[in-house]
Amino acid sequence: MAKANKVGFLGGTFDPIHFGHLQLAICAKERYGFDKVLLCPAGLSPFKTHQVPRVSSHHRLTMTCLALDGLEGFFVCEEEIHKPGPSFTIETLRRLQAKEPMSSFHVILGEDQLEGFSRWKQFQEIINHFRPVIGSRYSKTFHQTAYALESKDFFAMNNLEISSTFIRDRLSKRLYCKHLMPPKVVDYILEHKLYLTH
Repeated sequence: MAKANKVGFLGGTFDPIHFGHLQLAICAKERYGFDKVLLCPAGLSPFKTHQVPRVSSHHRLTMTCLALDGLEGFFVCEEEIHKPGPSFTIETLRRLQAKEPMSSFHVILGEDQLEGFSRWKQFQEIINHFRPVIGSRYSKTFHQTAYALESKDFFAMNNLEISSTFIRDRLSKRLYCKHLMPPKVVDYILEHKLYLTH
């Protein structure tokens, strides 16, 4: 019988993964006492079908593994990264739940994701069965959006003003990035000459 766990799930393109992603995952685990947190790199986001990831699934998966190295209770989930076509969170969560029927799964969201959450496939089922938890700085707009979506479980965190787009731009200019990402990830990027051109 599968062990019952309280599991946090954080999906994303992770192109590349950075300290903002880790901050969100770590704060959620500490706030809700998750037994484990899964970081799930997407093969292709349904909202970015016109814009494929800058680097391959293999590289993004490897960078995610490197970013979690030494972080106890954090694991890479490969449910989406090898899947052809767009990845939908609800379908991934259903598969994970089927594998661990006794466990409870909770989607981890950043405040920036909340506004577009109502466009996610079957978002109401996610709210009902995989209760989202949201990292926020408690802005007024956030409160209004969260309550409109009946997603009221949020936790305070100091958002790191980092984006993958910003990092890719810095990398293309050969600028220092180890203050934005785990050094192992930066070393991997430089070794494989990723993101070095726009």
